[in-house]
Amino acid sequence: MTYTYGVDVSFYQTNYTEKDYRSLVDWKKLYQDGARFAIVRGSGKIYGDPALEYHVKAAQDNGFAVGAYHYMMWDDSAEKQADVFLRAINGLGIKRAFIDVEHDNRNERPTPRAQPGSSVTSVYIQRWLTYVWGNIPLIPGIYTRKNIWQSFGSKADWVKLSDLWVAWYGSSPVLGMNVNPSWIYTLERTQIPAPFPTWKIWQYTSSGLGYVGKHSEIDFNLFNGNETACREFFGEAPNTGDITVPDDAVARLWAAHPELWT
Repeated sequence: MTYTYGVDVSFYQTNYTEKDYRSLVDWKKLYQDGARFAIVRGSGKIYGDPALEYHVKAAQDNGFAVGAYHYMMWDDSAEKQADVFLRAINGLGIKRAFIDVEHDNRNERPTPRAQPGSSVTSVYIQRWLTYVWGNIPLIPGIYTRKNIWQSFGSKADWVKLSDLWVAWYGSSPVLGMNVNPSWIYTLERTQIPAPFPTWKIWQYTSSGLGYVGKHSEIDFNLFNGNETACREFFGEAPNTGDITVPDDAVARLWAAHPELWT
């Protein structure tokens, strides 16, 4: 099997502490090193990510296939969060979206809260997916990790409609864009939560270095397929090699080479 490397980014890859949300990612270097897709944070809860447009434009300008994700939380309606996300990505050419399911109220600071049970979170997830899918060309995917989905995700068959973007970092330090096949073997046999049959994208580290300044980190991902499949997944038209012939092709040929008709 052939795999394709990529990244995901948010306002963290900017000078956000200074309210400067221009992308600090070295997209050219990422592309040269083999990355071909980027998933950009579009929104979280009911707020758009202020770096979204900067990242998307920079990634697209450097040849990346681009998708976007929403960080789901549980104290605003799914429809309201979906609407915020759709307004954020409007006009950016995003065709593939993801819902990020990892927020755990029990870890909130300074005041932990009770986490909604799986029946509540599952309804949130399904409503968000349905709302967004009604407004973009391709069915949205689901980002999660095994322990979160086992606790709060649905086990119903409708989950299988959405591709899995799974987070699992194993016990390794930073991995570059050269994942050992043995890690994929371990991922597929131990880290795919039910009822997902397999994975589409794997976020294998949150500690990638060398692409955002000297010390800033970035998430590395792996797409389960070759570059052509990857670009099609994100909604890019496949390059068939066909040449578009203009309607006035014969007239142009006549004007350029009259000697052909004598």
